[in-house]
Amino acid sequence: MFHKIRHTLRHVLIKFSRVERIWQTRKDEDMKSMLQILNSSVIPWLADSGQRRLIVARPSMTEDALPEGAVLSPHKMKGKRVILKGQRKLANQRIVVAEWPEANQHEIALPKLACIVSGRAEYLLGENSLHCGPGHFILIPPRMPHQRSGPFVQLPDNSCTILFAYAYRHGINCWFSDSQGKLHVNNQSNNHLIPNTTAVQIFNLMMEEAIAGNEAYETVCNGLLSAFFALITREIRNGHYMHPGPKAEHEISLTSHTNFAGQIQEYLDLNCHKPLRLAEVASHFYMSTSQFARRVRQETDSTFGELLIIARVERAKKLLRETDWTFDAISSHLSFRSSSYFLALFHQRTGCTSVEYRRRQAAGQTESQYEK
Repeated sequence: MFHKIRHTLRHVLIKFSRVERIWQTRKDEDMKSMLQILNSSVIPWLADSGQRRLIVARPSMTEDALPEGAVLSPHKMKGKRVILKGQRKLANQRIVVAEWPEANQHEIALPKLACIVSGRAEYLLGENSLHCGPGHFILIPPRMPHQRSGPFVQLPDNSCTILFAYAYRHGINCWFSDSQGKLHVNNQSNNHLIPNTTAVQIFNLMMEEAIAGNEAYETVCNGLLSAFFALITREIRNGHYMHPGPKAEHEISLTSHTNFAGQIQEYLDLNCHKPLRLAEVASHFYMSTSQFARRVRQETDSTFGELLIIARVERAKKLLRETDWTFDAISSHLSFRSSSYFLALFHQRTGCTSVEYRRRQAAGQTESQYEK
């Protein structure tokens, strides 16, 4: 019985390693695209200290406070404000607080940044519509109503690309949105999670300074914004990021794997940080819960719960190797309500504690040297 379980786990881990290689290839390609935009556009814009580029979203905004090329027009919000409860994402953190469905606007609990990369955008901010172009940076404080989804242009011949960023507790999530007339695409292939608490601190400090609006706040914010993107660029260049990040929809590509087991493994590799429920995953694969559970057992010789644990342990090991996150942060990111439970589970599966694992990896030991 023991040999059968060991053989099954080895079989599953081999398949996961194949998915990891595919994921790494995609990651390298998308890193080049993100770095190209940061190096060719964002960093040079911020180095130009002679031009104002910062726009701070506020409930009451005036056009004379905007940089050159940015224009405001009134836009009355339609419908009622709907409070949302129980919606949590990365690290069990609540993001969306409320929304105006008819007005296509929402409030979020996190600070947000929008940088117009190309084209001319029309972006809803409460009772205003902001028109701005390349090189404008919009700082959106928490709970400030703003546009929920694209397109971010109004005229059919217009187009724009916007770089967005959220500041989570333990990292920064960046992604692109492209609008072409009535068409809109959230470019999930360029969605990166950078697990760097220093970047989060700089981002939050910049937002606090912008909200306060004290003397010379724009100068201070520009310096912090330059430091923020310099740090983000460095982390992405050095491969210190996760891709795709939590913003992605993570739809399974049915052509990337011809067999069901491969599709399951890819799904888990991309979604193991989420609080997955068997019924929801089964629905994603267009099956009933019982049919899905039976199919997983037949195709992988394991249960979905066991495969999920393996994926989460592998993700935890990766974060311990490549980031400075604490085990509590990793446990929260992987949707475990109790870090002590996950700590015991990690020790059971790897034969060592998280501290020991990180220390041994830093010393250059391979897992075969210290696994049970």
